[in-house]
Amino acid sequence: MYSLVDEEYKFPRRFKYLKLDYLCGYLNGNLDEVLDDKIKIPYNDQGKELFSSEFHETLCKKLHACGFGKFRSSPAVTSVLNDISLPASIHEVVLKRLWSDLPIELLQLAFSNNSEILEVLVDKNRVALEFSVVPDLSQLPPFILRKSSCRSNKWSQKVQPGDALVGPVLPLPVLLALHEYRNGCPNSDENSGRFSVEAEINRSCDEVMQVTGELAVSISEAEIVDNPVTSLANDGDETWRSSQKSKPFFSYQPVAAKGSPLDHTQGKSVYKDDRFDTLISKVSDKKHVSNDNQDNVGLELFDDLCPVELRFDACSLKFEQKELEAYCKLKGEFLKWQKSFDLYQEFCSRIESKSS
Repeated sequence: MYSLVDEEYKFPRRFKYLKLDYLCGYLNGNLDEVLDDKIKIPYNDQGKELFSSEFHETLCKKLHACGFGKFRSSPAVTSVLNDISLPASIHEVVLKRLWSDLPIELLQLAFSNNSEILEVLVDKNRVALEFSVVPDLSQLPPFILRKSSCRSNKWSQKVQPGDALVGPVLPLPVLLALHEYRNGCPNSDENSGRFSVEAEINRSCDEVMQVTGELAVSISEAEIVDNPVTSLANDGDETWRSSQKSKPFFSYQPVAAKGSPLDHTQGKSVYKDDRFDTLISKVSDKKHVSNDNQDNVGLELFDDLCPVELRFDACSLKFEQKELEAYCKLKGEFLKWQKSFDLYQEFCSRIESKSS
């Protein structure tokens, strides 16, 4: 640290160097070589058991609840698509598929709890490592929506670490390289003999895009409007229907607010990557819920608010009379906004016409 004023710096200068060899290996495409060198280094076993049988059992139950292990082999693309709950990009779908393909032995390295993390030493000193809690809702990484940490970088007497499952504590590229090394490197490049994590992810992205392209139902593109702001009406979207289940899907490419108005008119953008630009979502197949039905006093009241299937990370609950009155008022204002937003109405009508 250095002072911005001209007077002499009066505080001690302390430096902490970070070892970024794994990150450098990933960026340089030789992460497998870095891991191979690390594995060859002898480890001084102090005779301490890293995972107790109780923690192993709890970990397995939690991972199965999140969706790990439900596929005995590499899951089909359609199976992963049926598992999405929020609009996800091609890249996010690929990450979910790769996570679901990892064996439980590697998942034990990817997830832990705070009591285990406190035992991690860096230069013989404890460090303040912080990882978010795995959500209770059944979903595969990446966890887009989950609760943030309730503490700062250090534990206190008032805030003690719990036994909740946290993670991932290791990034997916490291786990993929370990998985490849464990299986004898069957996916290594024939010429170089090396395994590239980025090449594996790109190959999976191409496979997902090919499968979704075969399932897509082409529709005519919407008319290009002169308004240069971001508009769902400018999106080229397609409707998907899974061959295994009746739940329909739709995809679209949001027009990014980049470039000049002429670029938007001509459909140009500064940077385009279908892996991140193409979003996939599941259309809700639930029927319209009437507010007059006295039996509908729970989360099912939200089913008809938008065309995307909603999945709540909450236990089942029942609304009381005052809550229902407040809900009806808020829903009325929300429906007024929906009816006055022509672009949203056009977007919903195109989805409904292709999913029926």
